[in-house]
Amino acid sequence: MLIIRGCVLALLPLLLGACGAIGAIAANADREGTHKVPASVRALEGRSFAVLVQADRSIQGEHPLLLEYLTRNITQRLAASDNTPRASGFVPADEVLKFTYDSPSWPLKSKAELSQALGGVERLVIVELIEYRLHDPGNRYVWDGRAAATVSVFEGSASTSELALTEKSLSVGFPDTIGQDEEMLNVRVVNSALAQRLIDRAAWLFYDHEEPNAIKY
Repeated sequence: MLIIRGCVLALLPLLLGACGAIGAIAANADREGTHKVPASVRALEGRSFAVLVQADRSIQGEHPLLLEYLTRNITQRLAASDNTPRASGFVPADEVLKFTYDSPSWPLKSKAELSQALGGVERLVIVELIEYRLHDPGNRYVWDGRAAATVSVFEGSASTSELALTEKSLSVGFPDTIGQDEEMLNVRVVNSALAQRLIDRAAWLFYDHEEPNAIKY
């Protein structure tokens, strides 16, 4: 019995080491894995939709291509058959952008007017940018990207169409590590990553999807 106990005691460090290694592998696999997240907005099912993006003049002036980029990419994500297969149709981004360029005061129009101008679309997905910056206002040498928006869905032709069917607030940032400057990351990387995170969060509202377990935004 003493010999057996001695053998067990001798093997105990090895056993604990193996358990620790297995635990570390499992934890690493969990961090690198994904999990399913259901859609939180179902307002597009069986309906046609159009995506419109708006922002104040200061954001547009500093990022003149941003609204077009967001409009195209969010529309593309929502129009993909794997994402919102039960939507009955959508207005292509080119048509939406032409309308917004030709009618710069479109945010002042009623939702019924917007719907009619876009071919009688049944749902209006309006993304209003509240904030979009790449630096902290007090330090233009260090990256501190922040984007905040409200995503609202309106019914196009109902008498209550000025009331949102649903409204969600979003906020994302990039980079995840503080103190990074232009020598570490160039402006194109920061701008692209921040916009893509905003697109992800806006589009993910509308369809079941998988997110990385260790997602940071």
